[in-house]
Amino acid sequence: MKTFTAIVCICSAASLGVVSGWLSRPGVDPRPTKEEAPVAITFAGDAGVRPDVFLADTPPGATRSRADFLALLQEANRRSDTVMRDTLLAEWSRHETAAGVRALFLSGADLEAWQLLHAWAKHQPSEAARIATSAGIPADAFWHDLVITQSLISLLLTAPSAALALERGFYRRSSNELADYLDKDELPTGAAADMLAALSQFRDPSLRDRLVGHLVSADRLDPANALDWAATRRDLGNRQHFTNAILNHWLDNAPDHAGIYVAEHFDGSVNSRLLVREFLAGMAQRSSGKMLEWMRRQDRELLTKVAPLKFHGLSPDEVETLATLLADEFPEFAPVPTTDPLMLPTSANDLPEVWPPTTKAGAVAWLNGYKQSWGAHLGPESWTAESMTRVLDLLNDLPNRSRVETMREMVSAWARVDPQEAITWAAGLPDQESIEIAEFALASWMRESPGDARAYVTAIPESEFRAYAVEQTVRHFPEEKRDEAEQWLLGLAPDLARDAGLRELADSVLKHTGRAPTDPERAFRLSRQIEHPVIQAEWVEKSLRELNGSNPARTLELVSESGLPAELQTSLRESALRSIEMRERMLKKKR
Repeated sequence: MKTFTAIVCICSAASLGVVSGWLSRPGVDPRPTKEEAPVAITFAGDAGVRPDVFLADTPPGATRSRADFLALLQEANRRSDTVMRDTLLAEWSRHETAAGVRALFLSGADLEAWQLLHAWAKHQPSEAARIATSAGIPADAFWHDLVITQSLISLLLTAPSAALALERGFYRRSSNELADYLDKDELPTGAAADMLAALSQFRDPSLRDRLVGHLVSADRLDPANALDWAATRRDLGNRQHFTNAILNHWLDNAPDHAGIYVAEHFDGSVNSRLLVREFLAGMAQRSSGKMLEWMRRQDRELLTKVAPLKFHGLSPDEVETLATLLADEFPEFAPVPTTDPLMLPTSANDLPEVWPPTTKAGAVAWLNGYKQSWGAHLGPESWTAESMTRVLDLLNDLPNRSRVETMREMVSAWARVDPQEAITWAAGLPDQESIEIAEFALASWMRESPGDARAYVTAIPESEFRAYAVEQTVRHFPEEKRDEAEQWLLGLAPDLARDAGLRELADSVLKHTGRAPTDPERAFRLSRQIEHPVIQAEWVEKSLRELNGSNPARTLELVSESGLPAELQTSLRESALRSIEMRERMLKKKR
């Protein structure tokens, strides 16, 4: 995933507020009432709960006592009886109270307590999140993340603003770890009109993206709204990924409605052209007749801007049928049927007789020949933009290889010989391919001659690719040369591209790779040099949260220098003080 996505998504969220706490517990209905509002929370546990008394009681509305539920649940765990366990937890969680959940933890039945809390999070998500992070609750990273994720999903579908507060206030671990738990439970029922508005403001892009995918595939999120959301993403790679996934789901279930949406949004812009390409490619696989009917209803001049279109996943017979269907009315879209052999050539006998080659076999030889002694004269030294484009058209349908894979191989080799020409060629590719392939060319250049590549990046005019290029440059600095990377970044003009690079460098020093330790204080210092206030606030807060895990005392010292809003500073101080208090408590126990 490209890291620039997170930056631009945050920039587009102009109404990004700062939430320092959490919502107080709702009643039977998990949605907060009008009287409830975000408040700062101090997790102090419930010292008044006596487990022996509470376990003997029966939860309100239940037919069994807590002790009976516990005994049966422990037996289900012992037998690994998932049906019995799930049935018990479903019944127990519907009637349990916060005091009962805490009592179960205090009784020492940690596994059963976490299981109950996870099930309870479907009905009381905000309170479950509070308990999972409370003082006195045994630390367990797996169950903590599982409960927080379930609470997050439940709130996203019932109270999106509360879900946003939870994501900001409780999310502490890496995105991949927490996002993985989305696959371990079914989504609850429900819907929320403000769901996408809340998702667009999530600070963690991986978690946000996985949630969108889950919600669309589970028919909990309207595909039209989901496509509107995907269109706001500035990262072309991820924009295309989500557009494809959402659109294909819609084509499988309601292709006519999908066609209406695409037609209404087709205005000739870059994003609308991407949308139309994916729609036509998807319809060609499902119904070429309906695809043609849709094309006839569109503005001819606008539609011309979408061509040429590559139809993937079609058999040779289907390609021939489609070519015949489109030839009269839309010849610029008609695929060219080929009877050329698809097997990869292995000898000099397959070298092309005409330059550039005109057959698939000759094109493959041209691509692969330079790797062998018999094809040395066909190497990247003799490639040109014209020949690359013509050969690429011939190589579009290689078996077991995608167009992108072919272009990556070609441009990486070419960039080792003439990187600027390779990048310029990539810039002329269709919208959805241009930046990704240009990045591969730049990466190849970085490996061969990092100094020259950095000088090139420095001179790139302001553009979307400049931000990606700066990030790419930062990633290619060795870990032991982070000082040099920082010095190079600070030599750039202050703009979004430099901010992207500083964010990338800050992110790298927060990750433990096994070769270099994490350095959240350095990440804090890097983040403070970011110009954009919203981006800076996000990474300053993230750095301080990470620092709090290893050095809460230092976190307290830096909060006042953070430049963050007063409410967020208060939240960070409270978190640091809790960490200090917990450490002191643990030290006393060891003595």
